[in-house]
Amino acid sequence: MSIKRRVSLLVKLYFSFCILSNSNVWGIVLHTLDDPNDPTFGQPAVHPEPSVLGRWGINASCVAISPNYIITTRHQGGGVNSTVTFGGIEYKVAEVFVSGNADLRIARIETPNGQPANLASSNYVSIYTSTSEFNKSVVLGGFGKGRGGELTGEGGAPYGYSWSGEGNSTFRWGANRIDGTATVSAQDPSNPSITYTSYSLKADFDAPGAATAVACEAILAVHDSGGGWFIQDETDHWTLAAINAYVTRQNQAWYDDPSTSPTDPDTMYGIRISSYAGWILDTAKFFAIPAGDANWDGGVNVGDLGVLAANYGGTNKKWQDGDFNADGIVNVGDLGILAANYGGVNPTNLKGDNAMDLNTFIVPEPATCIFLLVGFAGILFQFRSRHKSG
Repeated sequence: MSIKRRVSLLVKLYFSFCILSNSNVWGIVLHTLDDPNDPTFGQPAVHPEPSVLGRWGINASCVAISPNYIITTRHQGGGVNSTVTFGGIEYKVAEVFVSGNADLRIARIETPNGQPANLASSNYVSIYTSTSEFNKSVVLGGFGKGRGGELTGEGGAPYGYSWSGEGNSTFRWGANRIDGTATVSAQDPSNPSITYTSYSLKADFDAPGAATAVACEAILAVHDSGGGWFIQDETDHWTLAAINAYVTRQNQAWYDDPSTSPTDPDTMYGIRISSYAGWILDTAKFFAIPAGDANWDGGVNVGDLGVLAANYGGTNKKWQDGDFNADGIVNVGDLGILAANYGGVNPTNLKGDNAMDLNTFIVPEPATCIFLLVGFAGILFQFRSRHKSG
């Protein structure tokens, strides 16, 4: 991309972002039109559970990353007491955690009567912590506008689509391929004195049939901010790689710019999760997720031991695989952490004066720890033996 085009791109991004009102933020536009008789027509058949994505108020989207915590962008506004909806059930935002001046935040959610949301394990995803996103295929998800009418230029040649739809009530999946990274700065539409600067992933909206296009190629549109880009690993596990944030054009999606040659498609940007993985995990410590709680279900128990056993000896692993000391390997060190906290209660399910700090989890004395490791090693062996025989 030329320097001139790159400068133009940033101006368009800045302008599109700043002229929006607080109730208008960044939906999924595909090359296919919606089919009223088939709500999934033209969308990827393989994708995460739809329940991991929620609606933020009436103007955006969000993604659940644990039973009681969600992640989204900041520029759509709202905060504590905002309504979010997952699986048709309404929750409210109880607390918000932000990452410096990045367009990213984590929110703790609870029921309208103040009880923990406790979303089921199928209703949230783990985060993608590797920096190997380039050229990977992603599935996009969000609530918002879709494809409208086709745009044609001189001689009737098509080059894009208008946006269509109202509000953040329509859910769609799309797909794309990550083309690179970028650092994006954008003003808050409701407070121009605030500028967000975020490490981001980017992807182009390639033309139908283009060599670089993927099946169900899509780009973001209005009301999709806060939704997600998801990567599926070799074990069919879905992880969150980016949060929907920006596009280079408002009200339309172009896969070709009629004024340029060669083809110059629109670009979309998602806040890069791997760049903020440390902050997310540090914030997770603040919510005091017990060390050893691989599945984030609120406690350290046999379910977590099963996760660790299934991944024991593996490399390039994450917390959700049983790598509790973040060295990328699931081994005896992680088993020791799980053993030390076995039976622990998740403080995120406690409130007020009953809240516990992560440090209050019992760490056994050395002799006790050796005893626990021996016991858990036996259980681990049984788990692995059953796994192999099955």
